[in-house]
Amino acid sequence: MHSNLSGVADRLSLSETIIMNGFGIALFVGLVIFLFLKNKKKHDLSQQNGNSATNSDTTMDASEEDLMRIINKTGRYFMTRKYDDAIKLINGNIERYEGEQKAQLLNQRGGLFSIKGNNELAYDDFKLAYELDPNVTNLNNFVEVLIKLKKFDEARPVAEQGLKNPNVRGAERKMLEDALNG
Repeated sequence: MHSNLSGVADRLSLSETIIMNGFGIALFVGLVIFLFLKNKKKHDLSQQNGNSATNSDTTMDASEEDLMRIINKTGRYFMTRKYDDAIKLINGNIERYEGEQKAQLLNQRGGLFSIKGNNELAYDDFKLAYELDPNVTNLNNFVEVLIKLKKFDEARPVAEQGLKNPNVRGAERKMLEDALNG
């Protein structure tokens, strides 16, 4: 019995270590899974619409694979605090993408600029990411940088729009409510 308790304690310590050290990695792995599931959803819709399943329907296109590689490498740079290398990687590839894919890279680069304390450049990236793909993450990042820059008049209408979205809950909702009252 004593050895079983010891094993549980060891697993808890390992779990705690994984949680503490693996948060950033988990974030980027989650993004990769999201991209995979999004591609699968496109494939499923194609099947429902009666389109035949060709090889291109069942595999990710080259630009999506490249995007995932860029995001993964950016994540590795982030985890090792090589923010400038991550920004250079994104800068060298961002013009190859449009729409949601470009918004993902802009969002990543904006986060890196924000970490480095350059909220003006973060503002530019988060604003464009939100314009290209007004999802909850892009909306929250844009409002957050507006608050950091004390651009409350610009933050209010964006926050109002975000609060209309039923998927905005918890801390995200609180931040948007605070932006309205700021």
